[in-house]
Amino acid sequence: MLEGLAVSILERVLGEYVEGIDKKSLKLAVWKGHISLTNLTLRREACYALGLPIDVKTGYVQSVEVQIPWNKLGSEPVSVTLNGVYLVCAPLDTESMDERALKAWGWARKQAELRTLAERAASRQAK
Repeated sequence: MLEGLAVSILERVLGEYVEGIDKKSLKLAVWKGHISLTNLTLRREACYALGLPIDVKTGYVQSVEVQIPWNKLGSEPVSVTLNGVYLVCAPLDTESMDERALKAWGWARKQAELRTLAERAASRQAK
């Protein structure tokens, strides 16, 4: 039951970037604060969310390790480590993209730009 909930949450958070999040790829020690995923396939659209003009031909992540400091959650960061990230990329050819893919890429670029602007504004306010 707990594994199913963890898979659901991880799919919501990481699903934009990778495929293959399931109970077979998951090693769970939630109460110890450790979650491990192995052999995930990188989604072709993964770099769109970063606003990068890159077409991912193929890619995978050997492992994702998540450390959650439950007893110090407010004062220590959650750590996510990616191991063995392999990509085969090409420049993005927007002229050969279908309308749906072109809109998705444009939307992702706008979201990335908005995140950057929000981070800059937050940084200025903190000073």
